[in-house]
Amino acid sequence: METVLSVRRVGRRFGDVEALKDVSLEVRAGEIVGLLGPNGAGKTTLLRVVLGLITASCGEVRVLGKLAREVACAGGGEVASVGEGYEPLWTTTLRLLEGLQSEASPHFERTAFRAWCESKGLARSKRFGELSKGQKRWVMCGLAMAARPRLMLLDEPADGLDPAARRTLYEALRHHANEHGTAILITTHLLGDIERVADHVVILDRGLVKLSAALEDLREEVREVEMPLVGVEHEVLARDGRRAWVRLPKGVEMGRTVGLEDLYLALTGSVE
Repeated sequence: METVLSVRRVGRRFGDVEALKDVSLEVRAGEIVGLLGPNGAGKTTLLRVVLGLITASCGEVRVLGKLAREVACAGGGEVASVGEGYEPLWTTTLRLLEGLQSEASPHFERTAFRAWCESKGLARSKRFGELSKGQKRWVMCGLAMAARPRLMLLDEPADGLDPAARRTLYEALRHHANEHGTAILITTHLLGDIERVADHVVILDRGLVKLSAALEDLREEVREVEMPLVGVEHEVLARDGRRAWVRLPKGVEMGRTVGLEDLYLALTGSVE
């Protein structure tokens, strides 16, 4: 599959604070990658670097083979984003949003966006500022998908949605990635949601990548075991006293299988 987003050894400093440290990841066409981590881990900073809103202190970010800042300056609708700070004025109607997005994105599909809004009973005459937090996220995700970008960057896209709406949204994103080959990078604290749809997860903590792996591999290879573990080759991911979370070679059955939330807690020591 084509690599749509490539982040290579990216670091970012804000004065004495090192927000990102040697971060690397890839998102390929048709792939959903979950970017996980506690508040302050560097997730939003990384998205801002990819969007070209801030520059990296070191390293390189490429989108479709071009430097991220070049793609941002060129426009053309190749990248779409949803998150705090990327919202329109509250007086903007959904009809106007549709028109603006159509002008900005050459592949924008008006009928797809209208159907998306109608599924939640949102009239095109509605002002953005009159919507609830969940409705705003619903509209912004609909705009992003209807623009048919090559890369979508979603910062807590389901924030404010009830459980049923969250599931509908993530299922729609999964279908969109499969149908259109869109690469999608999602930050979220809702581990159960991302575990259902993601192909790959990256866990950040204090600016460092603690784990980057395909979900399928994690399910097969990661175990909670008693330490010390001898006689079997293994990679220690995290430790807590005599317990450890390790990655074992495929085919080795040992210890207790762990879910994504258990592994996240072991690596970061927190859940939010």
